[in-house]
Amino acid sequence: ILDIGSANGELLYNLNKNYKSCELTGYELLPKLISTARKNLPHSIEIKKIDITKKINISKKFDIIIVSGVISIFDEYEKPLKNLLKILNPKGQIYIFNHFNKYPIDVFIKYRTLKKNKHILQSGWNVHSIEGLKKFFSKNKKKCKVFKFMPKNNFLGNKKDPIRSWTFKNSKNEHLITNGLSILQDQYWLKFY
Repeated sequence: ILDIGSANGELLYNLNKNYKSCELTGYELLPKLISTARKNLPHSIEIKKIDITKKINISKKFDIIIVSGVISIFDEYEKPLKNLLKILNPKGQIYIFNHFNKYPIDVFIKYRTLKKNKHILQSGWNVHSIEGLKKFFSKNKKKCKVFKFMPKNNFLGNKKDPIRSWTFKNSKNEHLITNGLSILQDQYWLKFY
């Protein structure tokens, strides 16, 4: 199993805890997060600094690739996904978890924080369409299953980092997800196989 954008290793930690027989690998770009992951994870879990937007030369193949909360940082996701297809076993599966648009529209979002880095336009919250991803993977001979994610519990925001998501209840008592961008986030798991 490969975790793309493994950050400080939370997903790998939980996978290791629940699936002891799996060989786990994480690819991350930020050295600080890699360092934290290496401190918190067993040595059997490999963490590598890999930029999947660049040409990669990796001979290892994976049965499962998980891309959780990462796809929205890319304005164009084709190259990173093509790289992942190169390292996926022929009968392997790719799982992508993120906020997606159920309409055939890709939305590109830039934001600026007013207190810190106020001269920098930041990205990371693009909302790609499910249809666009289905078309990409269909061209690469992969089928798709879509699973809507609805949180059952509240999770609170972080006042120091209002870009991080939180939930609130609507009039139907459903938990909805939003953040400091004031955008409702429809979260989905997409399985490509």
